[in-house]
Amino acid sequence: LPMNLIAAFAEDILQDEYEISNGYIKISMQKDGSSYGIGTVTGHPLKKYDQDQPLLYDKDDKFSTSYTTIRIIKDEVTSDYVFGSSKGVITKGPEIIQLDNNEERAISTTWKVDGVSIKQDLIINSNTASIKGGYANIRYSYTSENPTPVAVGVRILLDTKIAENDGGSFFKNGASSPISTETSFKGDDVPEWYSIADNTYFSTTNAFGLLRNQQMRTPDEVQMAHWYNLANTLWEFTPTNTLDFSDSYNHYMFADSAIALIYEPELVANGRQGMVDTLYGIGDLSGTDVMYDNFIVNVSQKQELKVNSDKTGYENDGEVLLYLSIDNSDKDSRKLKDVKVKLVFEDKIVDVNTGAITQEPSVWVPSQNSKDEIIYLGDIDAGQIKSNIPITLKARPIYVNSEGQQKYAPAEGYSKSPITTRKITFEIHDNDSKMPTIASKIVCLPSISDAKPKIGFTDVNPVNVYYTGPAFVSVNGYGENFDVLEDKSQWHAYLTNVVTKKVIPIDSFDCSVDTANKQLGLCFDLKGKVGKYKLSIAYKNSLAGLETFTFAEPSKYINGSNDEKYKNRGYGICAIARKVPKDNDPEEEKDPENYELRLFVQDEKGTAEAQFAEYKEKGWEILLETRGIFKVEYKQGKDSASDNSKKGYVISTIDNKTNPNIIGFQTMPGADPVKVNRIMYYKSSEPLRMLAEFDASRPTVMKLEGNGDLSIINASTIWKHKFQIRMPLGTVYSYEDGLGTSTPKLELLGSGYLLQNIGGLIFDLNYGELGCDDGNYTINFGGKVAIPLGKPNVEGDTKANSSGSGHTGTGSPPDPSAGGGSGTGGSGGTGGSGSSGGSSGSGSGGSGSSSSDDSKSNILKDGNSVTDRAGAFQDSGQFSVSIDSILYGEHEDKDNSELKKAGFIGVAVTVELEVPAWAMPGGGKQDDSNSTVTEGTAAANPSKDAGSSSPPTSAEGQKEKAAEGAEKKKGGPLSAFQLGLTFNTYDFYAGADLGFSVGTITTGFRIGFAEMNSGKVCLDTMYLEITGFSIDVIPGILGIFGLGGGFSGLAQTIDFDSSAGGRPPLTIYVMIAADIVKAMYLRGDLAVSGNGFDMSIKGAPKEFEKFKIQGDLGLDWTTGITFQAVTTLDFFDGVVIGQLTLAFTNIPRWFFLGKVTGSLNIPGLGQLANVVLIVTSEYLAGGAKIMIFSGGIIYYYADGKVRFLSGNEIDELENVEIKGLDEMKEGKSENSAKSTMRFLEVREVTILKQVKKDILDWEAAQPQ
Repeated sequence: LPMNLIAAFAEDILQDEYEISNGYIKISMQKDGSSYGIGTVTGHPLKKYDQDQPLLYDKDDKFSTSYTTIRIIKDEVTSDYVFGSSKGVITKGPEIIQLDNNEERAISTTWKVDGVSIKQDLIINSNTASIKGGYANIRYSYTSENPTPVAVGVRILLDTKIAENDGGSFFKNGASSPISTETSFKGDDVPEWYSIADNTYFSTTNAFGLLRNQQMRTPDEVQMAHWYNLANTLWEFTPTNTLDFSDSYNHYMFADSAIALIYEPELVANGRQGMVDTLYGIGDLSGTDVMYDNFIVNVSQKQELKVNSDKTGYENDGEVLLYLSIDNSDKDSRKLKDVKVKLVFEDKIVDVNTGAITQEPSVWVPSQNSKDEIIYLGDIDAGQIKSNIPITLKARPIYVNSEGQQKYAPAEGYSKSPITTRKITFEIHDNDSKMPTIASKIVCLPSISDAKPKIGFTDVNPVNVYYTGPAFVSVNGYGENFDVLEDKSQWHAYLTNVVTKKVIPIDSFDCSVDTANKQLGLCFDLKGKVGKYKLSIAYKNSLAGLETFTFAEPSKYINGSNDEKYKNRGYGICAIARKVPKDNDPEEEKDPENYELRLFVQDEKGTAEAQFAEYKEKGWEILLETRGIFKVEYKQGKDSASDNSKKGYVISTIDNKTNPNIIGFQTMPGADPVKVNRIMYYKSSEPLRMLAEFDASRPTVMKLEGNGDLSIINASTIWKHKFQIRMPLGTVYSYEDGLGTSTPKLELLGSGYLLQNIGGLIFDLNYGELGCDDGNYTINFGGKVAIPLGKPNVEGDTKANSSGSGHTGTGSPPDPSAGGGSGTGGSGGTGGSGSSGGSSGSGSGGSGSSSSDDSKSNILKDGNSVTDRAGAFQDSGQFSVSIDSILYGEHEDKDNSELKKAGFIGVAVTVELEVPAWAMPGGGKQDDSNSTVTEGTAAANPSKDAGSSSPPTSAEGQKEKAAEGAEKKKGGPLSAFQLGLTFNTYDFYAGADLGFSVGTITTGFRIGFAEMNSGKVCLDTMYLEITGFSIDVIPGILGIFGLGGGFSGLAQTIDFDSSAGGRPPLTIYVMIAADIVKAMYLRGDLAVSGNGFDMSIKGAPKEFEKFKIQGDLGLDWTTGITFQAVTTLDFFDGVVIGQLTLAFTNIPRWFFLGKVTGSLNIPGLGQLANVVLIVTSEYLAGGAKIMIFSGGIIYYYADGKVRFLSGNEIDELENVEIKGLDEMKEGKSENSAKSTMRFLEVREVTILKQVKKDILDWEAAQPQ
C-alpha cells in the first residue's frame, strides 16, 4: 500500500512546480505559491502554430509579473496586499486538488491576511466539451473571520504575453480596431470579452478573456495599459491616453501590455464568503470547425433551456440563444466577402416536389419563416475576429404519437415527448469559397413531463487495458433517452482508483456516442498508473437530476495492467484489398472476387509499413488504405483475451483465413488525423471504422464509415457529416484497366444526401469517385445545377419523345457500392442506353452509347459525363453550371518530377446557356427528319479520342495533356441558342462553344486556348461549321448545304520537340455537306495530321430517307500502316442494318480483314436474325442466328482445320476487328487524326433531304 501511494503521487512530489492541463491549455505555479503562469500545450485544436506558447509573461523569475491585489477596508482603513506575500501567511497549499464535480482540477492555495482567509483556485476543466474547456479559471473566494463586517476587493493583474509578443494590442468584443493606448472601462462599458494576439492583423496564437457570464461577477472596471504603469500601483490607476503600450519606441522604450480586472470592495460579515473569478485562455473548443485551415467557427450555448413552472413549455417563451464566433485572425487568412450563415434544422421536412414544409422543426427561427434561416454578416477582414454573434431561436415542447410523428401542441393520440436533442447546423458561405464551412450545436430539449430520463449502462468491454498510452473501452447502455448523451456537455466520465481514490477525468470531447447501438466509446490515458479503477458516468445541466452511475462490481473494474498483451495496437495500417489471381496461386485464391480486410501493426514480424509492403508484393491490389491508431472490434462476447493470434487481424473471403472473433477495426477518437488512401485526412471525435458484414461466417460487405471532417491533404475540407465507402463483394473492384466493374466510391449519408429537385432547380452530384493511376491515389468530385428556362414536360418525366432527339440518358442514380451511374444516350430513336464508369444506365435518347469502362483513364472527368436532367424540359432552355471535375490526389511536382505531393490537381468547369426554342426564329425542336449537325454546348475540352484522359502526374508531358477529358455527351438537336464555356486549370486550357439556329441556318463554333511550356497562353483550337444554306456549285449535279473547317493541337505543335521523335500533333479538319445529282445527300468529315487521317461520310438517298449510309475510313502510318473502311446501310430506322468492313494492317504483321454483317430487328423486341461473313488473311468464317437457333463454321488456311460454331461464338465472330485497330484508336490517340464528327460531338446521322426542303420552303415564303 505505501508503494502504491508513493507511485500515485510521485509526479507531484518530484516536480519543481505544480502544473495541471487538459492537453490544450495549462496552468503552472511555483512550489512556494508565489506566482503562476498560463500557456498552451497543443493549443487550439484548429490552430496550426500555437503549440507550447505562453499566454502570460514567462521570463525573469517565472511568472512573478502577474499578481493579484487584495484590498481590505477595515475600521475605515484601506489596506492593499499582494496575494501570497509575506504580509500574510499561507495556511494551506499550494496543492493540486480534484474538485467535487470530478471534471475539474485546481492548484489551490489558501492565504490569510488581516482576518480574511483568501483561497486562490487556478482551475482547468478536463472535459473540453464544457464551455470552459479552453480557459483557465482564475477564482478567488474569501471568508471573513473578523467580528465585524469588512469590505474585501480584488484586483487581478495579468501580464499578457502571446507567444513571443509581449506588447500585443487588445480587441474589445471582437471589434476590428485594436486598442493599443492606455484606457479603462467602467460599469456598463466593461466588455463582455476581450482578445489579444501575437500579431495585430495575422496571428498564430490568440488569447481570450471572458468578463461577463451569468455564473460570474462582472468586474467593476477593466484597465488595459502598459505593464509598468499597472505593476507599479496596487489599485488606483489613471491611464495615459497617449501612451502606446504596443510600440517599442514609447516612453519606456519597450512594448509591454497588461490588463487589470477591478472588483471593488464589498462587505463581508463574519463567517460569510464572497467570490470573484475570470476566464482566460484560448477560447471555446466545442462546436468548432475550420475551412482551408485558416478560419475557425465556434457555436456555443451559454444558457441551458429550462422547463417553465407550470410545465406547459419553456422559460423565456422557449428562447434558445446561441453565440456564433468566426475567428479569421490566422496569418494565412483571407478576406471573407459577403458572409452568409444558413441555419439547417435536422427535423425540418420539406416536400421535394412542391417545396412545402411538411414538418416544422422543433427548434426554429422565431418568425417561423424560412427566409430568416439565412443571416447576413457582410465582410470579415483578414485578421478580424467576430465573436459572440447572437443567434436567437425558439424551442417548442414536443408531442409525439406512436409512429414518431411530432406536434407542438396537445392533440389526440399524442403524448409529451421525453427529453431529446436537436442538431442545429451552421453553414458559413462567402463569395470565394467552393463549399461552406460547417459547424453545429446540439440543443437539449428537456421534457415538459414529469418522466425521468431513462438512461442506463450494463457493462464495459474490455476491462483490461494497458497502463500507459491511449486506451479505449466501450460501454454498453440502454434507455429510450440514450441519444441525449450525443450532447456531450450533458455528462462526463471519470475513473477512480479503488486504492488511492485518485480520480482520472475522461474528456468526453474525445469520446464517441453511438446512439444506434447505445454505446459510449471512452478514450483515456492512465499515464503509467497500474491498478484497478471504478468507472463513473456523471450527469449535469438538463440531466442533473440523474444519479451518477458507477460500475461498482469488481468484475467490471477497469484494470490498468503492464501486461504487453493489453497494449494498444498503436500506429497501424488498415486496408481492404483484392487478390489478383495468378496461375501459380493456390486454387482457392484464383477467384477474382477474393477480398481481405486486414490490420497491420508493429510486432515481431516487423513494422506495420514493412509488413504492408510485403503484403502488396504477394499480389494484393490495395483498394483502401488508412493509417492511424487502431483498435480491434470484437464480436459480442469476444475480446482481446480470446484473440486468435494464428489468424492475425484479418477478415477474408478465402476459406480458413478469417479471424472468427473480429468484425473490423476502428481508430482512437481524438487521436491524430487518420490518413485515407494517402490523400485524405479524417478528424473527428467519432472513430473511423473499417468493418465487414457477414452472411453466416463469410464476409459479404466490406466498408469504411465515419462521421466528421474529411479533408484533402494540403487542400480543403470536403465533407463534415456521416459518410461511407461501401463495397458489396458480389462484384469485382479494381483500379486496373479492364479488370474492375467498379471503383470504390464515397457515399454521403444523413444530411449529406443531396436532393435531385428542389424548387424547380435540378441538382446532380457525382461525389467521391476514387481512382489510382500509376500507383498515385486520386479522388474526383463533380456536380451540376441546372435552372430550366421554359415549361417542364407535362408528363413530368425525363423521357425524350419519339423524334430521337437524343438527350443525355438519365438512368438510376449512381449506386456508390456497385459503381456505374447515369450514362449518356446516343442518337436515333427512343430507348437508347449509355454507360459511365463501367455500368449502364438506361437513358432517353438514341441507339448510341458512350462507354467509359476505363476507370484509370477516366480519372479527370469531362463535365458532360455528369447526368443532364434537362431532358425533362421539352421546348425549354436551361442555364447550368457544371463542376465537371475537381480532382485531388497524389501527383509529381511540376518543377521536380522526383517529388511526390498530395493535394489539388485540377478543376474543369462548364457553364451552359440554352435559350428556349420559342425565343429565336427558326429555333426549337426538330422532327426526326430534320436533325442538326453540331452540338453547341459540348465542352471545350477535346473528347477522349483527341487525347489520353489520364491525369497528368509527371513533370514531363504535362502540357500535351492540358485539355484532356472523358467521353463527351451526345444529346438532342440544337435548340435556338446554346453557349458552353469550359475551364481546366491543371495545365491551363480554356474554351468556348457557341451554337445557334436562325431560320434554316445552324452554326457551331469552337475556340480553345492552352498553356505552352514557356507559360504563355496560345490559341490551340478553332473550328467553325455552318449548315442550312444552299449553293448550287454545278446546277443539277452538285449542291453544297454545309461547310466547316478548323484545327487543333496548335499549342502542342509550337512546343513540339522533334528530337524526342514522333510527329507534331497539329490536326486539320474539313467538313462539307452536299447533294449529288439531286439524288443523294451526304456529309463528309476529314481530319488530317502528321500521323494519319480519318474520314467519315454519312448520308441518305433522296425520297428514300429511311435508307441511311455511313462510311468510315481511317489510315495510321505512325508505326506502320493501319487502314479501315466501314460502310453502314440502315433501312427503316434500324429494322434492317447492313455493314461492310474492309481493313488491313502491317502491325505487328500483315493482316487483312473483310467482313459483311446484316441484321433484322423488330422495334421493341430486339434482334430477330443476323448473319455474318468474314474473309481474312488467316481464316474464312461465317455464321447466322435466327431467334434462338444459331450455327456457323470457321476454316483456317494454315492447317486446313474446320470448326463448327454455335451460341455466343456467333456473337464473338460478329465482333471480330482488325488486329492493331485498338492500338490505333487508343494507344496513339494523342497524335492520330480525328474526324470533326467526334471532335464536335455530332449527335446523329444527318438527313439533308429535310434540310434542303426547309431551305426551299423558306425561300418560297420570302417576299418577292
